[in-house]
Amino acid sequence: MRKLFFVVASGACLTGCLGQPTGAAAAQEAARELTVNLRFGRMELVMERVAPAERDTYVASHRGWGNAVRIADAELAGMHLVSKEEALVIVRVAWYEPTAQELRMTTLRQTWKETKGDWLLFAEARADGDIGLLGEPTPAPAENSSAPAEHHPAQFRTVRITD
Repeated sequence: MRKLFFVVASGACLTGCLGQPTGAAAAQEAARELTVNLRFGRMELVMERVAPAERDTYVASHRGWGNAVRIADAELAGMHLVSKEEALVIVRVAWYEPTAQELRMTTLRQTWKETKGDWLLFAEARADGDIGLLGEPTPAPAENSSAPAEHHPAQFRTVRITD
């Protein structure tokens, strides 16, 4: 009977110890959760992962999402733990404007910090790719021009579908 009690108690202790991810695993899980929710337009869940002091800025830069900007795909491309309390996360976003037949790619650099045991997004900026995802004004294409559009460094080439 004592052996059975010891086995059950040991199992319960091990399960409790392995329950919550910490450090890099917790940061990666928080970033992955935000990215998935962002991809599917669940902004109320996204906002739970944004630091309270940064929420107004985040909302302003994502104001057009769902209307002027549609997200086709979003994926976590990498993560680097700067310290025990800070991580840099790279997110690739495929997006388009409903009025244009053009799939665009933008790479975002996010700064995450651990606050009271929870990882929150503190900053986000375009690192590479097409301009316009975060509310920046996009250059208007020149009419009747056969010259190629201005080049913006991107991970993937922009694909244009024309009639």
